[in-house]
Amino acid sequence: MNENVASLPPPLAGGTPPPGTFGSALELPIPPSVLCHLIGLMDSPNRDGRSISQAVCADPGLAAEALRVANSAAMGRREKATTITAAVVSLGEQQLRELIARRLRLVLGRDAIPGYDMFDEGLWRHAIRVAAACRHLAPRLGVAPALAYTTGLLADVGKLLLGEHVDARWHELVDLLAENGELTFDEAERQLFGVDHASLGADQAVRWQLPDDVCAGIRFHHAPSAAGEHVDLATIVHLADSLELSTGVGQGSDGLRYRVDPAAIARASLTAEDVDTIIADVEADVA
Repeated sequence: MNENVASLPPPLAGGTPPPGTFGSALELPIPPSVLCHLIGLMDSPNRDGRSISQAVCADPGLAAEALRVANSAAMGRREKATTITAAVVSLGEQQLRELIARRLRLVLGRDAIPGYDMFDEGLWRHAIRVAAACRHLAPRLGVAPALAYTTGLLADVGKLLLGEHVDARWHELVDLLAENGELTFDEAERQLFGVDHASLGADQAVRWQLPDDVCAGIRFHHAPSAAGEHVDLATIVHLADSLELSTGVGQGSDGLRYRVDPAAIARASLTAEDVDTIIADVEADVA
């Protein structure tokens, strides 16, 4: 389990609300830890079919779907795949990635998130774009692309927990933002609720027993300079999120009401031309 989580830099401000205020955990069909582990395995230069097959078996739903698709008429197999290993070999990397994405969509593919006005699977559409941008940005700071991708994919999962509370106090939040034009959306969250969606998302990641660096990347994706030893990963996710918010795809009511950390831009040596290239690359990835 995440024994080092307690040593991570603390949340930025506001303290932690009483236990249970925002629910003890998300009620989801599957925790994404297995799927994130699989993504990491598949992106590893040392990957092998046996370890991938073992990881697939850890999610019974994914294993069943892999067997079903491998034995479907569309695959045209002469003999039935009777083991997960045979199914994984038959599917190939691209189809297995598509199955993993479908499973992750069960986590992030809510039709709507109240409070943030994210409709038509807006969180999912934003998440896959942020993840793709993370993958392109990762080499700039020597971060493993698979780690960056996974962290970017889950960066805003806390919105699933905080959304209904934002919705219930929406007028207060709007007034707060109107009174102070310099206040960011996450700062307003902390003032109203004592916690922001990034911290809630990180707490959820801890419950899912995700790695410490993923938890930190989620927690500090709006404040990467506060991420201590995890600053490089947090910087990548911060920049990816900022880039994708600027495109407007999957953008919610929080819109562009976030602060871009100049130190993060400098740390990644990011130019305007780089930004255009990464946005174009992401468009190609998700097309």
